[in-house]
Amino acid sequence: VVPDIRVPPWADAGWHWWGKLNADGFGAVVVLRGNDGADSQKINIPWVAAGKNYRLKALFSGKILGEYKGQQLISGELEIPLVPLGQEIIELMEPNDQIY
Repeated sequence: VVPDIRVPPWADAGWHWWGKLNADGFGAVVVLRGNDGADSQKINIPWVAAGKNYRLKALFSGKILGEYKGQQLISGELEIPLVPLGQEIIELMEPNDQIY
């Protein structure tokens, strides 16, 4: 059985995210919460390489989200909190990249 790794379609009331990543899966993912829904959401990032490791930072909040294996990101193990109508940009970088 192949897991469903699609992201939810855009809706005013729910959560939605998309990414702009390079061939290795490094780049940024934009996360939006609509005017309703849960206070936090597990985010799957299906565009990463399953066998690579990634360091994540939430750029608007400045929070370091930690290091994840690509398969963890594909499976949706990353959870993001946002207020209604909130937004975040998650930077995916090499584990040895300097975090500013």
